[in-house]
Amino acid sequence: MTAPNIDLFIQPSVDSVVRYLVLAPSKPGDPVRYQLSFQAAFKNRSAQSMRIDRIHVSMPGFAEKDIAVRTANGNSFTEGLQIAAGATKAPMDFKNTDNIVLTSAPPQTIKFAVYADGDDDEPAIRFYALGRHVSPVAGGAYAWPGKAHDLSRGELWTGTGAQHCCGPQLYAHDLNVEAFDASAKVWSMWYPNTARTKNEDYRVWGKPVYAMADGTVDSFLFNVPTNTDMSVPLASSPTYGNHFLLNHGSDLMLYAHLQRDSLPAALRSKGAVVHAGDFLGRVGNSGNAYGPHLHIHNVEKSSGTLRPIPWLAKSVATKKATARAKDVDWHVSSNQGLKVVETLIYPGDAPPADEREWSDWSSIGGQFLYGPCVSSWAANRLDVFGIGTDRALWHKAWNGSQWSEWFSLGGQFNARPAAVSWAKNRIDVFCRGTDNALWHRCWSGSSWQAWESRGGTWNSGPAVSSRASNRLDIFIEATDDTLWHQTWNGSSWTPWQSLGGNLTAGAAAVSWNSSRVDLFGRATDGTLYQKWWNGSAWSEWTAQSRAMQYGAAVSSRKANHLDVFLVAPDGALQHRLWTGSKWSYWESLGGKLTGDPAAVSWNSKRIDVFGRGTDNSVYHTRWQPAS
Repeated sequence: MTAPNIDLFIQPSVDSVVRYLVLAPSKPGDPVRYQLSFQAAFKNRSAQSMRIDRIHVSMPGFAEKDIAVRTANGNSFTEGLQIAAGATKAPMDFKNTDNIVLTSAPPQTIKFAVYADGDDDEPAIRFYALGRHVSPVAGGAYAWPGKAHDLSRGELWTGTGAQHCCGPQLYAHDLNVEAFDASAKVWSMWYPNTARTKNEDYRVWGKPVYAMADGTVDSFLFNVPTNTDMSVPLASSPTYGNHFLLNHGSDLMLYAHLQRDSLPAALRSKGAVVHAGDFLGRVGNSGNAYGPHLHIHNVEKSSGTLRPIPWLAKSVATKKATARAKDVDWHVSSNQGLKVVETLIYPGDAPPADEREWSDWSSIGGQFLYGPCVSSWAANRLDVFGIGTDRALWHKAWNGSQWSEWFSLGGQFNARPAAVSWAKNRIDVFCRGTDNALWHRCWSGSSWQAWESRGGTWNSGPAVSSRASNRLDIFIEATDDTLWHQTWNGSSWTPWQSLGGNLTAGAAAVSWNSSRVDLFGRATDGTLYQKWWNGSAWSEWTAQSRAMQYGAAVSSRKANHLDVFLVAPDGALQHRLWTGSKWSYWESLGGKLTGDPAAVSWNSKRIDVFGRGTDNSVYHTRWQPAS
């Protein structure tokens, strides 16, 4: 009995090391898993034909696995793979049931025993080094192909790891968008009250798709007709439908089944340069698709063999059949593949806010150079301010039932404004002028007073809070990036006082009683810092260690309670609260903001948040408890 004389080629293999994909754990605290899916090719080095029957896979300390080798003949299969003398051949029927998924870290070597012409002969034994797969793109993993700001409140991407069949698509994903249907108590990919028979009934239909890494266009199709029957694709339709194949280093990534004509014309040429985050098209239903979805798979560029897809930071939770994901279900998965169970995915490093409590974003119009500010002098009353494109201060008010029009308060300013109310029908607004001095104007209850200069030369927009009637605390960044403080005590202004720090954006301030002020600002390391006054002394600046753009916002809806907001690096608004004894986890409110946010509370069960969107208008979301 002799072993078959063969060469064995295993993919995915990089630098002669067979690669596996680390998968996210099924729930927080569970161990990660490890997916090894492979394709094999055989070279017959003997002088006669042979038939490869099976591969036996084993690793030290792990259960062994037999994988039958079959030859695909259209939709049918024959046992074994016949290989002529001197020929190289690969079966293309490896499927998801051949996946090896481990619950502990694999060893450093893997053994393949190849059996040919029945089990009477000895197998050919081959050993390979085994290691974790790291993608060739920046960061070693891919960004999610969807953005948080394209999801309506309550919508989430869904997908599953180690499930897709077959061959080079064993690491592929069919991605969808779902939301929890509260009336039916199930997750649904369809909008409510639809027949579920049209593409437009699907939540994922039309969602923007983005490049997951820098690369170039390898190939594309953009004019494949849309499938209108959800049960069967159009006859003779190209398999991938409208799609991009993008070169990402040695990886060739497929973005398939896009909407007809949604692929941008500027990228419809071989070799076109694509940057991570570039718009590629909209989710459609073209090609071999049974309903709208986004198909993603990755192959090695030169051989067309399978490659894993690790993802950069994203928030994930296991989908429960009849319940929403709870706070404790979410965790951040970084440089890992999707779970082996059906998974809820939210782009970014914070889980989504509860759609029962937070409204969707809506525009209140205007065109502004910076983020807005907001104050409230009574229940169900809001006053929003922004610096217009003419550099004047503009004001819009909510009277409890409707918004006013925007109207100008004049002046010439070059940073985000600040506003606060310390009594009914009283508003104080502060701005940095184009002369870099601090300017002040107030609403007295019947009219706006004239602008007055508070002087100085400042480096940012101001922040203001009020801890008692006729009391103001002003904070503003000096030209040395330190924060300075001045108080109006009811009759006069105190001298300016330095609070130190090294800030790169204006601070945010709030008071929840007469002897407390809390400040938040972005430091030179790009993360959030906090400082507070306890009635007698200021604390040191303490790191909150959260990456952010622009400045922060803070509001307080009851004693010893803080709601803090920041714009994450991806442009989404994130929120965290201080409960009086501890900080909550961060949650994402989505959106895509392009300036400092603003927040205010007019009672213990309401928060209103505002920010400047990508169209430079002001957007609004509000919180009210679900109960």
